[in-house]
Amino acid sequence: MKILVTGGCGNIGPHVVKSLKDKGHEIRVVDINEEGLKKLAAPGIETLAGDISDKDFIYEAVKGMDAVIHLAWSFSNNILELFDVDVRGYAYILDAAEKYNVEHVINASTAVVYGKPQYSPVDENHPRIVERARKPMYALAKFVTEKLGTIYALEKDMAVNTIMIWYAYGDEIGGKHLRNMVKSAIVEGKIVVPKDCGGSFLQLDDLVTGIEGIFKHKPKGELFNLATIYLTWEELAQLIVERANPSAKVIAVPKEEWTGSTFLTDDWEFSVKKAEEMLGYKTRFSREEAINHLGKALEACIAEVKASL
Repeated sequence: MKILVTGGCGNIGPHVVKSLKDKGHEIRVVDINEEGLKKLAAPGIETLAGDISDKDFIYEAVKGMDAVIHLAWSFSNNILELFDVDVRGYAYILDAAEKYNVEHVINASTAVVYGKPQYSPVDENHPRIVERARKPMYALAKFVTEKLGTIYALEKDMAVNTIMIWYAYGDEIGGKHLRNMVKSAIVEGKIVVPKDCGGSFLQLDDLVTGIEGIFKHKPKGELFNLATIYLTWEELAQLIVERANPSAKVIAVPKEEWTGSTFLTDDWEFSVKKAEEMLGYKTRFSREEAINHLGKALEACIAEVKASL
């Protein structure tokens, strides 16, 4: 297949691009990051520098493709920019996909759209309480793209689907909360986390498995949670300590006594039952293998933090 990947230079993109290319697909990558595109350039990978909110650019990028995997996002907190760039850009992608008869459009979204977990595990029927999300404007814009995809699927009979991710990792893993934990382990000799809270991490090879499942089974207008492994923050902190400072301690406090970021007090265990039933999804990894992969990604994060101290 000929596959367009938007936002191919971000945290998720390079892993997805390489994996799909290794499976024999022809890849076209769109991103505003010209230096990042240079690193991705290789036989079988075409790179185009541009903004998704540029209509003519997006139409040319989509033309001739069999599928679009939409990863691009500004991560702005400004609602006007979110709608003017991100929502507008996705609308252009959907419009171009209809015009050029693209077989699949897959939109990457995030658990922030669910707002705040009301039950566990969180499934795709969970209410979208965007006003209670840690980043409400971001959540709202993502929710709009999700609904745009559903409308195109229903009204135009297009295979537009959305994948929901809580926390993804490949060879690397980022995020300010993880970096703060690493710094705390090194500098303070301890990591303090709330008890009985955590989330479902997604190894990026499993994301590709989900994408391939969509290609194979051809759903339309659906939302799929994907996850590899559920870990508590205690378990994650222990993985960090073992690699960053083995003499450091992990201290878990009751959720009610926690005074840090509220992001850490929500419990984001994902149900992947729908993906299993409709896509034949199954993680490629045992729990031990998934933890080993995550450990290696954490080592890269730890090295980065140490270099900055």
